[in-house]
Amino acid sequence: MFLNCYAYQVFRWWQATYPDAKFTYINAGIGATTSQFGVARVESDLLQYEPDVVFLEFSVNDSNQAFFQETFEGIVRRILSAKSAPALFMFNNVQYDDGVNAQEVHNAIGRYYDLPIVSMKESIFEEIRAGRISAQEITPDNLHPNDKGHRMVADVICHLLEKIKRNIEETDALKEGVEAPYIMPEKTITPNRFEQSVRYQNGIHLPLPAEGVQMSMSGFAADERVQEYGVADVFKNGWSAMEKGSFFEITVEASYISVQFRKTIRKPAPVARAVVDGNEKNAVILDANFDET
Repeated sequence: MFLNCYAYQVFRWWQATYPDAKFTYINAGIGATTSQFGVARVESDLLQYEPDVVFLEFSVNDSNQAFFQETFEGIVRRILSAKSAPALFMFNNVQYDDGVNAQEVHNAIGRYYDLPIVSMKESIFEEIRAGRISAQEITPDNLHPNDKGHRMVADVICHLLEKIKRNIEETDALKEGVEAPYIMPEKTITPNRFEQSVRYQNGIHLPLPAEGVQMSMSGFAADERVQEYGVADVFKNGWSAMEKGSFFEITVEASYISVQFRKTIRKPAPVARAVVDGNEKNAVILDANFDET
């Protein structure tokens, strides 16, 4: 499946198109996560490798609302301002049964930052709507592609890459060896509260000294398991507790705070209360008992 996934097939396009160049493939995708999580981990999981080209997609895990437009703009700006000045390519996956995705809010960001974009809603899904192919041919669950679906997604992406390549080859700028630098817009579309997001983990940010951050705990222990599968082990490097009355307290100044916690089918699982600024009335319940399979 790894060799057949659309990400790797797009990587193979680069190898085949530029056989004399050396390429490194980094798949920093994590299933079932949103751009809110993505912007908090983009530095550690992606930008630290100083990429030259980044492909960005959160269209089926984000929803079509202002909140995810803001988190998406944060990750776009984070990538475009990275040290390696990567080129950024956007694409939109889609629910193949009803055409639902977040491309309306995402693509408004993409157009504002003048990014290349392709949409599976406006290509593959249109073929399904027209009856030329059936969803069952390309996906087992109307979302995740099978091998044929992965090939089709890769073809849509590579089609635009080929078009961009031809346009570049035809420009006088390339012939003269001149490359115009990308200029980041100073103004943002959204309030942009998430561009500087930080994901705190034990052994990575905490308990190492972090500016303005304090932490205390009782009954919680650091998860020190080796992270064997890179970004796939998303819940490692955290903290865990099983005893009633355990607490974990962190002092940090921020405009927005999120808590990542794990749910499990192994019941009964712990239930915690998250309290911000001592506001017990509006405490959020973090129930680790997962009600799905």
